[in-house]
Amino acid sequence: MCTPDNRKHNPDVMAAVRTGVLTLLKHAKNEVEEAKSADRAAEVLKFLHDSLQENEDLTREFDDRLFIEFGEYLTRNVTIRWTGDSHRKLNDCIEVFFMSGPAEDSFLVITKSLSSDSHSTEIRTAVTLLEGWLAKGRMCELICRKTLSVDGDGKRRSLSAASERLVTRLVAIPDIVANQLHVQERSLLTRGNYYKLLAESVLEVLQFTYDNLKNGRDCSLSFVNAIFGKACLQGHADVLMSVLLPSFSSFTQSDPLWCRICQRFLTATPDRCMESVITPLLSNIEPCFSGKCVVSRLLGDAVLTNSKVKFLLTHKLLLIRFYSKISILLNIVFYLSGSEARRQLMIDTLIKVLNVWGDASALNHSSYEQHLYITQAVLTMASHMSKLDIEKHRQAVLLKLIHGVHSHLRCSVEKVRRLGMVTGECLSQGLDPNGKKLEFEYDVDDDVRLLRVLCTSHEEMKKWFSSHSGDEQLASVADDGKNKDKKTEGRLPDMKMADTDSDDDSDDELQPYAMPDSQGISRKAPIYLRDIMAGLLCHDDRDCTEACLSVVERVVRSQPDNLDEVAAELVKILLHLQDAYSLDNFVLLRHKAMVAAAVLCPRQVVPYLTAQFYERNYNLKQRMDILEVLSSAATELSDPRSSNVESQTGAATPLIREHKKELEGDTEDWKEIISKRIEAKTRRFTKGPSKPPPQPVANRLGPVAGLFFYPLMQKYDSCSAMMDLLGDDHLVLGRLISTLAVVLCAATNTPAVRQMAVALMEFVWALRYHTDRFVRHSLLYAVCMVMCNLPPAILLADLQSEIVEMHAWLQDMLRCDPDAKSQELALQTAVLLESVLKESITH
Repeated sequence: MCTPDNRKHNPDVMAAVRTGVLTLLKHAKNEVEEAKSADRAAEVLKFLHDSLQENEDLTREFDDRLFIEFGEYLTRNVTIRWTGDSHRKLNDCIEVFFMSGPAEDSFLVITKSLSSDSHSTEIRTAVTLLEGWLAKGRMCELICRKTLSVDGDGKRRSLSAASERLVTRLVAIPDIVANQLHVQERSLLTRGNYYKLLAESVLEVLQFTYDNLKNGRDCSLSFVNAIFGKACLQGHADVLMSVLLPSFSSFTQSDPLWCRICQRFLTATPDRCMESVITPLLSNIEPCFSGKCVVSRLLGDAVLTNSKVKFLLTHKLLLIRFYSKISILLNIVFYLSGSEARRQLMIDTLIKVLNVWGDASALNHSSYEQHLYITQAVLTMASHMSKLDIEKHRQAVLLKLIHGVHSHLRCSVEKVRRLGMVTGECLSQGLDPNGKKLEFEYDVDDDVRLLRVLCTSHEEMKKWFSSHSGDEQLASVADDGKNKDKKTEGRLPDMKMADTDSDDDSDDELQPYAMPDSQGISRKAPIYLRDIMAGLLCHDDRDCTEACLSVVERVVRSQPDNLDEVAAELVKILLHLQDAYSLDNFVLLRHKAMVAAAVLCPRQVVPYLTAQFYERNYNLKQRMDILEVLSSAATELSDPRSSNVESQTGAATPLIREHKKELEGDTEDWKEIISKRIEAKTRRFTKGPSKPPPQPVANRLGPVAGLFFYPLMQKYDSCSAMMDLLGDDHLVLGRLISTLAVVLCAATNTPAVRQMAVALMEFVWALRYHTDRFVRHSLLYAVCMVMCNLPPAILLADLQSEIVEMHAWLQDMLRCDPDAKSQELALQTAVLLESVLKESITH
């Protein structure tokens, strides 16, 4: 007896079946070619389809061997001969073949018709067939058939080249259709709708896999993994995750088989697609603050068994990438800390991240945003350490913390130093609650408040996430921080008031009384420079020091006769003066007094300051004060308004000026009133300047500009125990470069500016590849000052080769500099350089 299975393997029977199918197809093609109308061709195709469906062997032979050839005949010949919507009956007959034929072959024939050399009619027919093919769910049928493609021993097969091409076509359908139609007029084939349909098909395939596994039938997820990974790699992960993740979260709550399927589906994607899958997965899952983390259910212990997943979660997504969305970082930490098997890996990752966080080279070669992200990772992982972990690893973490805080405090960027301070405070308190804690003074901004939230308990973080989401996160942290600051500021005065009340209650019988003599003495301010200098040297009298400091600038600007003799000595006293009594405006008053002395006696004061800048007996703060005084004095000397004021006042003493004002005050008042009345009633019949032109004033900085400039550049490469500008003192070096640029700007239109610009460019060029970002900012500022304050013709004549090299340096900074602000400044400098060059060419 000949059964169907026997016929399948009988060569004679199979040959007879193949001959029968070929005869039917040949007859049908002849009938279609001879047909005079589309209705006749439709009848022939309907008869052919019915004939094939009546015999199972014919159908199998047609589907396995002859479908692709006949399908191409239908799309290339029949559809071109009869076009238009009027032949709906014929189109329906053609569509029947593709809807009932093999899903994979139908898809290949349809997509082949979408090639660039196809006829427009063929393309429109193929798009219509593709829409029907998708609407009928044939994509799910195709993937399900591939899912059952396993060996007899249940092992997965690697994808063949044909399967890889099929995956590429399935993922690229919207782009293929858009390229052929040029306008997305098919709603089902737009990117959003198509990838939602793809996600739904993937979900149905996973449900099909679940049913087969429960029934004991092996399945392979290689094909669906390849489709999913390829779609994520092309940037459609968010659309896919929006459909898949809600179902995954629901299915894996209580079903271990679904957990196993999801783990295999997400972690068995090709390595080149793994990051494109894991990152959107972490981004689209809300952090779970209680119970088992959703990421743990979906990934399992893949971080321990899959080297690619381990590399992503413990290295790349923490140290190489950075994200503004905090949920990615929280999901990583919750996942690593959610199991005892993974907890040791979290500790190892914390140690590794701490090493990078505290590395001085990493600080200099990473942007602030990336370093903020690494700081958040450190604090979040540290807050998830158990008491046992803290006891076991406290010493190692503290050593790396101290080293890291030291590196941050040496950084020249204030925001980076603030990150080190916050991390030091939070970690020292968490690692050793009963020990000594690090305490720093810093301004509280949004980043600081966010870091403090990450160090709180899960309940506090849950409240924050439940009440705010998306872009409101930082704003909420800022509001919370401000409220806390307000509460803290409100408590401190209350404590002081309580102490005051207690003192008043205990000392009711002791009534205070006024001491007019002592008050008069304390308020009396000296009027002579030598008395002021003696008062400033008096370290035991607070009132005397305050009185002298409050009047020293006014006395210096009155230009007493002995100012040239004592100016340098006065500046020396002010430079070494310490704020021992926490006086109000101490820094400002001291600075103004030194600036006044430098402005009025530049030949005596400025050489002293520039020489003392490199001396050994000064701290970095005093050296910074010297630079600030020099820049302020140079700016004031170049200001024509200050020159007019000085020329008007002359060398008169304060008493003479006050007496003169008393005598001439009334005269000036009535003269001004009369001049205003005359001006208001005067009619002018000719156009011209209503005010006299401004009078030219010589730049007072010109004769002494070299005193401000060249001595500061002489010993910058010297190294001492107190200062190493080319070593660790990046902040002072950056301020030095900025001061030189300010002096150059103040010396504009003076004979010395040309030589100063050349010297400054040589100085900048020697430091152009400095590792500290603040120094690079100062270098770019100095370059801008040179271009802004030197005429373009002179700039090209003196610095032509430097300009060419500078342009290449700026382009290199735009491409390779890790600091975003440095790139922004480099772009602005490059634009300024191009504008200067264009101006020089036009003139």
